[in-house]
Amino acid sequence: MHDEGSNPGPSRILIEQAQAIQECPRQQGSLTLEAFSRMAIGGVFSVWHITGSVTKSPEVQALRSFIGYHSTRPSDSSQTHVLLQVELTLSAANGSQRVTMAKLVVHRKTYTLQVWQPPASEGEEHRLLLEGFVDIHNLQSTPHKLTLSGGEQGSVKMAILENIMIR
Repeated sequence: MHDEGSNPGPSRILIEQAQAIQECPRQQGSLTLEAFSRMAIGGVFSVWHITGSVTKSPEVQALRSFIGYHSTRPSDSSQTHVLLQVELTLSAANGSQRVTMAKLVVHRKTYTLQVWQPPASEGEEHRLLLEGFVDIHNLQSTPHKLTLSGGEQGSVKMAILENIMIR
């Protein structure tokens, strides 16, 4: 995985991706493998572990992991394939609900992301893959906000994660 200052070539990225799969904890493994398999279809991609830089709303008791994946060679930079892997624990009030909607706000534009939550997620821990197509230039230059919602048609706001920057 990348630190913010690194700029490895494509072969280095593939080596790091293979190492990341081998090093991921057992409970995280299936989610990480799912993320890698979805991204690999589009060719070379970048992986950013940005958990430490994300600000969380009070509804989030713990943010265990926030990893961003994005295509490094999109044919149209305004439609770059992005996948966010998020693992968090919510307060008791929201913890039992499933996340049904995710909205990413980047530079005054809102993107609705597809939500994939493995069936094994129970109780207060949420393990999510959020997938969509965004403008990569804004994603890399502007801090953005992710809103997670549950209930029918995402009517119940569950958590907000801010200051997300994927390089």
